[in-house]
Amino acid sequence: MSIVPAPYRTAATAGIRLETARAEYLKQREELQDAAKTLDRLSKLEQASQAEAKSAAAGWRDAMRAAKGEPTKEVREFQEQERSLAEQTRYQRDMIEEQAPLVEYHQILTHGARTAYHRAAEELHYATAHEQLTKAAEAVFASGQGKELLGALPTIFERLEKDVYNDVGFMATHGLDVSSFPGKAIRGHLTETSRPAVDKEIHRRQAIAVGEIAMKHLQQIQGEGISAGDAPEKIDPLPCEAPVSEMGNGIRIGRRKAELERILKKQAT
Repeated sequence: MSIVPAPYRTAATAGIRLETARAEYLKQREELQDAAKTLDRLSKLEQASQAEAKSAAAGWRDAMRAAKGEPTKEVREFQEQERSLAEQTRYQRDMIEEQAPLVEYHQILTHGARTAYHRAAEELHYATAHEQLTKAAEAVFASGQGKELLGALPTIFERLEKDVYNDVGFMATHGLDVSSFPGKAIRGHLTETSRPAVDKEIHRRQAIAVGEIAMKHLQQIQGEGISAGDAPEKIDPLPCEAPVSEMGNGIRIGRRKAELERILKKQAT
């Protein structure tokens, strides 16, 4: 099994997938924004109606007090205004209760689309890096210096293999005493069960050795701005999008989405 996993898609295919995911995310959040604006407008209208109703209530009480308890025309007008505004406020509150589930539903859809966009962006970035690594490695190892590197590795690998066979602690886990440092000669004493495990350890140490060589040079070029292409466009979430910390896990999101779908379907009937 390769330590460096191959990408699921080529960079070109991953790029197309990213554009599709980006378009879907922007579409979903636009629908969310429209629904959230409607909810915000209704909330402000309800607050204004409630404030006007309180003002009308205070108005007819002041007018009645001024008229020494008489239900004058002014008093009745204020009372009618209060009743009308109270009814208006209740209806606006009902509309808010109907709109709130729609906003939450679009928040869930937008969250899913944003998550898919982020995953597609990561996939493209990795696919681009993997292709860059593969092409660069082919070019390097085809060169004279690359061939010198490949020519030196067998000797290094042979030493690492010998070190595994002479590793007292490791080989003891396979029931062998290698305190005499027998080297590769001990291989004939490995069982069929132990042999794959030992080979895996040899391969692991050889891979680490190659990795150490690469890491040494990677540390030397860090900060020079060398990377696998440009990072995908960063799209900041809208204020009306639900924070990721509030969404919960996939099971919770799925259940809540189903609940909201039932609520919205009932509202439509």
